[in-house]
Amino acid sequence: MRDPSASRMPFNAFTFAYEARDPRNGQRWVDATVEHFGRIDVLISNAGICTHITLEDGTSEQVEETLDINVKAPFRLIQAALPHLRKPGDARVVQIASLSGERVRNLNAGYQMSKCGNRVESCGAGAAGRLG
Repeated sequence: MRDPSASRMPFNAFTFAYEARDPRNGQRWVDATVEHFGRIDVLISNAGICTHITLEDGTSEQVEETLDINVKAPFRLIQAALPHLRKPGDARVVQIASLSGERVRNLNAGYQMSKCGNRVESCGAGAAGRLG
């Protein structure tokens, strides 16, 4: 959540300001979560943007921003949480993705590339969890 103070949750919840493009935030989130709860049982990765980036008109900056948020941020977050997820033995990583990573139906190449990356990360997280 970028701005926890903007939340109007009717219950007492643990919130953490998380800017996905900041490479340090994955580890910061893990540290704060473990400090608050003592462990991590599940990681649900749902950060994402959908900027329309075509091959004709898209810019490198648009692609970089999309990959930073949709691919690199979940990668860093999973990587930081993995040691804690291995401890309980039955923890899970839930990677919210899109079928756009498998089927290309429009010209939004940047988003589709990033969602393909999410699917690979999801498989990698599953395999990494079994190694521990």
